[in-house]
Amino acid sequence: MTSKSLTALALPLVVSFTFRFLFTLVDLIYAAEIKDEVPFGVAAIGLFIPIQTLFIALWVGLSAGFTSTMSQAFGRRDQRRVAALKRAMIKVHIALVPVLLALGATVYLGAPALGLDPALERDFLTYSLILILTMPFAGLLSIYPDSIVKAHHDTMSTMKAGILSTAVNVVLNTVFVFVFHWGIAGIALATALSRYAGLGYAAMRVRALEAVRLAGDWDKGPSSWRRGPLADILILAIPGSLAYSLVLCEESLLTTLLTYQDNAEVYLAAYAVFNRLTSLATMPAIATAVAVLPFAARLVAEGNSAVVRRELVRAGLATAGLAVAIAIPIGWIFSRPVAEFFSETPEQAEASLAYLALIPLATLSILPYIILRPVFEAVGQPRLGIRLAALKTAVFGLPCIVAGYGTAPAMGVDPLTGILIGVIFAQLLTSVATTMISRNVLRENEAPAS
Repeated sequence: MTSKSLTALALPLVVSFTFRFLFTLVDLIYAAEIKDEVPFGVAAIGLFIPIQTLFIALWVGLSAGFTSTMSQAFGRRDQRRVAALKRAMIKVHIALVPVLLALGATVYLGAPALGLDPALERDFLTYSLILILTMPFAGLLSIYPDSIVKAHHDTMSTMKAGILSTAVNVVLNTVFVFVFHWGIAGIALATALSRYAGLGYAAMRVRALEAVRLAGDWDKGPSSWRRGPLADILILAIPGSLAYSLVLCEESLLTTLLTYQDNAEVYLAAYAVFNRLTSLATMPAIATAVAVLPFAARLVAEGNSAVVRRELVRAGLATAGLAVAIAIPIGWIFSRPVAEFFSETPEQAEASLAYLALIPLATLSILPYIILRPVFEAVGQPRLGIRLAALKTAVFGLPCIVAGYGTAPAMGVDPLTGILIGVIFAQLLTSVATTMISRNVLRENEAPAS
């Protein structure tokens, strides 16, 4: 049995993931600081959220697939397999470059169809195109060294890379926005360029770690593998990417509904703030979920599903405590100064209080789904995880968003409040279903009593 509890395994990842998320929060903070010069900066970032979700889906899936397969090859000390996996990952990255460049062209050509305010459309295109066109050469490229570092179990280097990128992002944003006055373009450029700081540090660590590894006995010849390296990476990457890609459908519908409101820029800006701050509160759960997969996979294989269930409860309670410690101050205690910071007028700040008040509920409603979804991959049933993700979007998410939007007038609330209530209800239903199914799956995999 593993010597560490699930909570102990997750804690370093909580720190790492939180700092990495602050990397994305920097853009929103600086956009709020220059709202007098660029009034639609926060709204432009809000409109970019579905595209950002697509990037996260690609990053999470490919990182999980490459890290897992590299770890397996390290475990068997199979250098030929390691080299083949590295070549396969490079091919995946090269194949993604034209795909993302085509996405940039699609966004550019499709933006006029949204009917946005000309200034908002300009800011959205500026911010989006800079990030989309630089993503293949910075963001996704970082998967390669980052995954190898994690396969070496050097999570401290992963954390340091995230902290370094965030620090550089703050410095570049300050220079580009307040010294050069480049506005929303400066914010996007700072984000794109600061990714190279973490990438460079991770690459340096890979070189050192690989030198130590290759100094040992790595000449055992090829082991027996069921699949080729590329297929192995993609089979593990697709479930995680698909789960996040389905979230893209929900966010696309949500932002589309807001785009056609009279005060579209106000609603989009408010949703950007709600989305980012809720994501900050759920970072402990996302980090814990990363630790769940290797922890549960090992113990289930040993016939210790009862231990897994117990540790999931403990880690879930600890994670909920951390999430509440973040969400309640943001949504209830310091909601007014937060709303005033991100709003252009006192009226907008007053309206935003209702959205911020929903952050603790939105956070708690999604935690069980986030933490428990990796259980299905751990027990060798990834299709169950995909089906749950589809259930979340098709059966609960999209209908509840439409219902919340449609019933908002009857509830006496604005469209965004109605939509967010629908989102929270859908997340709650998904979490209940995930809890019930994961409990049954773990019981089915429990070793019979002697």
